[in-house]
Amino acid sequence: MDILIKHKYAKRVLALCQLMTLAHVMNKEWKPTWPDHSLKYFIRFNYVEKKLVVDYTLSTDLSLIYFETREQADFSLKNHHQLWSDYWMI
Repeated sequence: MDILIKHKYAKRVLALCQLMTLAHVMNKEWKPTWPDHSLKYFIRFNYVEKKLVVDYTLSTDLSLIYFETREQADFSLKNHHQLWSDYWMI
């Protein structure tokens, strides 16, 4: 069976893989744990402001990619902005 994959979806999957790898390197040994209620930072698209923003959560899994610190998330958004745009398809 041949399945035609749209270019925008392929770009999104590639961006996801690259961002997950970058986050893994930036976070070193840190992995989010949910019972501890510590802050976990992630990047999302704010549909009201129409832009990418850094956000955080304490106890709910809202994303696939997390950062241990706000500084790491800010750094990734600034330095990997095109990958985040590709991931969010904006």
